[in-house]
Amino acid sequence: MLGFGLIVLIRGIDPAAAPLPVAVGEKFLDFGLLATLDRSSSLPPESMWFAGEPITYHYGGHLLTSLLSSLTGTSPAFAYNLGLAGFYATLVTAAYGLAGSIAATYRVHERFAAGLAAFFVGLAGNLDTAVRVLAWLLPDAVTSRFVDAVGADRSLTAWYPRQFSYWDASRVVPIDPTDPETREAATEFPLFGWLNGDLHAHMMSQPFLLLAAGILLAASGTCRRCSD
Repeated sequence: MLGFGLIVLIRGIDPAAAPLPVAVGEKFLDFGLLATLDRSSSLPPESMWFAGEPITYHYGGHLLTSLLSSLTGTSPAFAYNLGLAGFYATLVTAAYGLAGSIAATYRVHERFAAGLAAFFVGLAGNLDTAVRVLAWLLPDAVTSRFVDAVGADRSLTAWYPRQFSYWDASRVVPIDPTDPETREAATEFPLFGWLNGDLHAHMMSQPFLLLAAGILLAASGTCRRCSD
């Protein structure tokens, strides 16, 4: 419930298909798939960009969202962001339950392990933002020595909180470390995807990945809770 409410709150602040400050991603595709599934009476649905031709793209997660929106009488305009919140809540809940089951097997405190898993899967990312905040708090001389010691980007010495963008943490590893002008490789983590707002397969598949892990855990016979 908390996970669902968190994403509803975030998306409620800026629910558009292309949220600011960076209008990037595949939101038009994702919303188009959801809308065309809502209008379709058969599968595969018709392409929203090529009339008379079927969609040649994976749309399983969008179909699930469309089915739930049809059952609840929710239009795609609202189902898009509610679908994001639903998949995120499912992911965090699955991580919580799976980690708790594994902890019970090894006689570790279940709620502590489950909470830790939910945090690392649902909230934690890389240390980019934490390092930027630390560099801002430290004296300039200390920050400069730290940057030189670890070979970090010199922009850390001039960063301040008003420059914060969630996008920065998703691109921290340069494709060519010898050329500082090259684009960075994607270093995305789950929460970034939901902040960015794409209702895309790489996000919707994550709860099913943990479901598969849970089934394998139960099938292995090592899970005490699964056998109860």
